[in-house]
Amino acid sequence: MKKLSFISLSLLLLSGCKNLEDASVSQRNTFMHFYEGANSYVATTAEITEDGYVIAGTINIPGDQPTSKIIVIKTDALGKPEWQKIIDGGSARGITVSASGYILVGDSIQLNPNSGSIPDLENYWSRLIRMDNSGSIVSDVSYAKTVKNGQGDAHVDFHADALTLDDQGNLVTLGTYKYPGLNEFAYIATLNPTSLDTVWKKEYNYLERDYINTKSVFYNSGRVMWGATVSGTASNFTTSYVAMPVVENNSVFVNCDYFGQLTEQSLVINDLKAAPIGYGAVGTYAGTDGNKGNVFFVRTDKLGNFQKESVHYYDGASESIAVSDPTSSSSEDTGESLTSTRDGGYVLAGTLETTPTRGNGGTDIWLIKVDAYGAPIWDKIIGGPTNEIVSSIREAADGSLVICGTIRDASEETGGLSSIFLIRTDSQGELKN
Repeated sequence: MKKLSFISLSLLLLSGCKNLEDASVSQRNTFMHFYEGANSYVATTAEITEDGYVIAGTINIPGDQPTSKIIVIKTDALGKPEWQKIIDGGSARGITVSASGYILVGDSIQLNPNSGSIPDLENYWSRLIRMDNSGSIVSDVSYAKTVKNGQGDAHVDFHADALTLDDQGNLVTLGTYKYPGLNEFAYIATLNPTSLDTVWKKEYNYLERDYINTKSVFYNSGRVMWGATVSGTASNFTTSYVAMPVVENNSVFVNCDYFGQLTEQSLVINDLKAAPIGYGAVGTYAGTDGNKGNVFFVRTDKLGNFQKESVHYYDGASESIAVSDPTSSSSEDTGESLTSTRDGGYVLAGTLETTPTRGNGGTDIWLIKVDAYGAPIWDKIIGGPTNEIVSSIREAADGSLVICGTIRDASEETGGLSSIFLIRTDSQGELKN
């Protein structure tokens, strides 16, 4: 599978090289690299370090009782692995680069196949792992909770989704929790960076709906801000809209703006990024059946209020890219991540479904450059005959773009494996040299 993906993507790389024979290694500033093993590797994110990149992902292991492991890969500036760390029993949700190493958040997963209680068959604990610069584990802490019910103790599922630091150096963690039979709600927990004792925490359960958090959480001037998809079922349709909660230190709610709550639709925010004049968010819009998705973009101000004039929808099958009517989409496209850029705009990264007029087969990487208010400037498609799925995108100091994701082989369901990819393009989304 890797060879097929490498060949198809390499053709794109070579097509962008005008003078490949004259390009020395020292001049090279774009690349692609693949990471795989005996089981399927699934990417979570890649972050830029001082001397390269660090990638976090999950290894899925099939069997009668499927299991998973966390994988962290440190690479040099050209994506060549320097070391990797495999951690048993869980999945990765995000990784942060710190002065002393790396902080990873995710889940610990406990399987209880012989349990007589259905909610207890698979339990999730939120997890925080600290690693030094060489990949050695400094601490590995999981949080779980049980409550009493009519049948005895019941496990409460906790997931850790994202992490940032406050101005005191405390760890601000974002996640969700779910009591058996109830909705899934959001929480914030701020931890002392050394002892990991709780500084303050708060659970947010004002609406009887499920909360799905963005991949990012932010701290700014004493306030914590994140994005959430608020999902529920009405008239046998699953509908969702988006929210931007803002809380002060010690969990005081100061603002929570909503967008799309009056329409039956599937509106999902997947990622959120800060910029000088506010925040940009990317996600996916679809009908209530979840089909014919479009990439979705919206801005907020610094207080988290949605700026309605910035709302844009992008259809991979449309020549104009941006569309005014998202319900008319003829392809399945998703918005997965975004990065703010030095010119004040953003580059959105998502997945585009190949159509008769666009795409390279399966699903491809779709990059969309937009200005500060979402108007499209250019778009690029990167991919081969397999399915490429984006997890994260970051802008490097020189303006180049670092894209991480997963390649899924068409035969994965019959034994094929998935791999993690890391691609660095120039500032225009081009692979060169």
